[in-house]
Parts: sequence; structure tokens; C-alpha cells
Amino acid sequence: MKPTRFGILSLFVVLSISVTGTGPVWGQIFDQGLGGDDVLGGTDDLGDTTNSLDGTDLETQEPQVAFENAVRNAEQLMEQEKWTEAIEAFNAALALNRAFAPAFLGQGRCYQELGSDEDAIAAYSRAIIAPGAAARYVGLIPQARRERGRLYIKTGRYREAGEDLNQAVALDPSNAENYYLQGKALLRLVLTSAGGGADASGQRSLLAALNGLTRAIDIQPGYGDAHLERGRVLMRIRELDLAIDDLKLAAQGLGAGSPAAADLAMAYIQRANIEASTPDGDSNEIVSDLRAGLKSMDDFIANNEPVKTMPWDSRDPTDMTVEGVMLSRAEALTTLANETQGDEQKQALYDAAIQDCDAVLEISDEFTDQARAHFDRGHALRMKEDLDGAIDAYTKALELVPSYSEANLRRGICYFNLEDYDAALQDFEAASNDLRNPYVPEARAMLWTGLTHSQLGDNLNAIRAYTRALKANPGYINAHLN
Repeated sequence: MKPTRFGILSLFVVLSISVTGTGPVWGQIFDQGLGGDDVLGGTDDLGDTTNSLDGTDLETQEPQVAFENAVRNAEQLMEQEKWTEAIEAFNAALALNRAFAPAFLGQGRCYQELGSDEDAIAAYSRAIIAPGAAARYVGLIPQARRERGRLYIKTGRYREAGEDLNQAVALDPSNAENYYLQGKALLRLVLTSAGGGADASGQRSLLAALNGLTRAIDIQPGYGDAHLERGRVLMRIRELDLAIDDLKLAAQGLGAGSPAAADLAMAYIQRANIEASTPDGDSNEIVSDLRAGLKSMDDFIANNEPVKTMPWDSRDPTDMTVEGVMLSRAEALTTLANETQGDEQKQALYDAAIQDCDAVLEISDEFTDQARAHFDRGHALRMKEDLDGAIDAYTKALELVPSYSEANLRRGICYFNLEDYDAALQDFEAASNDLRNPYVPEARAMLWTGLTHSQLGDNLNAIRAYTRALKANPGYINAHLN
């Protein structure tokens, strides 16, 4: 039997004043819970009051005894993981004391275990607003806030989650989980905002998330989930060395098949790409990071299977699917091939990349996965000098996503190399005019437009194209040269 995340009666231990040989005496806490006319007796529309530990009818017991038995019965049922029966037992307790806030807390936990997130949120909300809950039950409010915040994260309501978790931190600043969930919610709020974390406001929020997650780790060293979230934040503020350190710790603690393995791989690949983009990039460092990233991807893919999701399912913006990681692996394999000496090794890496793309095309019906797979396949084929095959792959990607500007650019380069200059110009024009894709600088498309006009002997239009490229990127050396 797995342990419960929290026990209802255990919440009251700090309020009990004596212990007998048979366990705690809960009289004091029950007295606080009953309070005057709270004991109703009989039945209530909250549920049937015939539940008790010894099977006797609660209606025949004294209200105080019936109430105690109902709560103990609920606690025992939770320990037995009989969640539906526990909810009914809490209803029996609430029939005798409507203000008994811990019963709502317990019901929230039961609903969570049953997968009824909205019912759980409603139960935690009732615990929070129950009369006198904060004064009577130490720790109840921050716990209810924390659990409701957790569910808000799960259901994609990150702003509401942040509000709850800010309250949980303020009420219980020594709890590492409060800070962890606070940082987790804030990261997702940033990623789903209009700026996606790239604007000044987003960067400030990422730093706030970083501070909270650091606090969680300070309180609880080795907190794997907090290391994972902090690593994700560090990736997004381009502190890749620190991100890799955190994600290594997270992967060690959470396992090779955990999301930490996928995030660690992305951090390695991102660092390799940045190094490769510098004029004096160290090839050894690039290859080392690519291989480390590929190893981490292999671990993740080997321990996970594709999961079918529906369009209406709530999706965590940090989650990576098996298909997505496979496509990232295909891209990393192609990049590694470009850094590798020896034709046989290069060809083997390109072939492995194509195999990953083919596998994704078979297992995924998501059009975005399909488009990316065709594109990555086309890139590997182009590097293998199969230009016709690459054109076919890029065309399929464009059929799925007509605004896929990078596919236009790469297909245009294939046409250029096949000396089909009219088709090349059409693709370069499409790539240069589509500003919706921020990953395709206009400068590259205009450079190739200039090269194509030059091949056609149209030097005036070539100069115009190079000039446009330089307006987009004044330091573009190839445009200056041409």
C-alpha cells in the first residue's frame, strides 16, 4: 500500500494534549471542530451517517462519538485507498459538523486520487473558506492552497496556481514543496504568455522562478524535481553550463527515462549549436556536447513510448514527446555528421537521422510532427546529395505547413544546385517575405536570391538582393563579399 500524501488526523497531532496506550486522544481538536451548535446529529444532505468503524449506526450514537468515529473511519479508508468510501465517511462527519474544514481537505485528496480534478479543487476551496479554519487547524490553509495550486498547474491555470502558491509560501515559508510548485507555476505562466519569456517582463519572471526554486533546493538538498525545473529556467536565460549541472542531478535522481533526460539532452544540443555558430567554435566541444545529448535522448526514448493526446487535453508547455525527442535526435545526428570526418561515418549518421524521421512519420499523426519529420528528412537527404529526394521531402513539409519558410529556403537551395533558377527564386522569395517564422532570417533568403540573379547574369538585381540582406544583417560577410 502506498503512503498517503497527508493524513487527516495527523494534521491535528500538534493540537492534541495527551496520549494513552492506545494512541492520541483527539478530544481537544474535536471540541474545537464542534464549537457550540455545530453538532447537528441525525442525517444531513451531505451524506448518509450510518458509517462507523464498528459498523454501528451513527444515528444511535452520541453526536460527539459519532463525529469522532466518522473522522477515524474516513482516515482508515484513506489508508486503505478506498477513496470513494472515504469521501462518504467525510460526508458523514460533515453532516455532524459543517465547519469541520479538515474533512474538505481529505475529500480533496480523495478526489485527486480518483482523477476528479475539478471536484478536488472545489473541496480544497471549501477547506480554505471554511469558518475558522485558519485559527482552528494549524497548517490546513497552506496545505489546501498547495494542493489546489498543484491541480491548477495540472489543468493549465497557471495564474491561479501562482496566486495559491504565493499564499502557501507566505503561510509556510519553511516548506520546500511550496517554493518548488511556485517556481513551476511561474515558469509555465511565462512560457504561455504572449512574449514567451523573451521580453523584459518574462525575464524578470524567470528570475523570480529561479529564486524560488533555489530556495526549495536550499531547504531540501537533492530535490530532483526542483533541480529539473531550475534547469529548465536556466536554459531559458541561456545559463547552459548551470542548466546542465542541474539537469544532470535531476536525471540521476528521477531516472534515465524521466523528463529530465530529455531536457538534459536539449541543453547539451543548445550549447553545441551556440558553439557551432561562433566563428572560432571548438569542434571537439561541439562533438562532445552532441554525443552527450544523443546519449541522453537515447535513454529517454528507450524508457518511454509515444502517448496519444487529444486536442482538448491540457498540455504542459515544458513536456517533450517521444516523437519530438526522436526528431531532435535526427537533427543532432545530422549536425554531428557535419562535424565528423570520413564519408562512411557521415553517411551512417545521415541514414540514422532518416530512420528516426521515418519512424516518426509512422507513429505520429500530428501534422506538426509530420511536417518537421519531412523537413528533417529532406535536410539529411540534401547532405547525402540526394537533391531530388530532398526536394520531395521539403515539398511534403510545405504541403502540411505552407508557411514553413525554412523549408522554402532549403528547397530553393536544392533547386539552385540543380540549376533550376526560376524555381529557386520563387522559393527564396517565399522564404524572405514570410516574417511569421522568426527562425528564418530574411538575410539568408536575400543572399541566395542575389546568388541566383548572379547566375542568371542579372547583376543589378543581384546587388539589390545583397543590399536587402545587409539591411537585415549589416554584418553579413557573405553578402558584403558577393
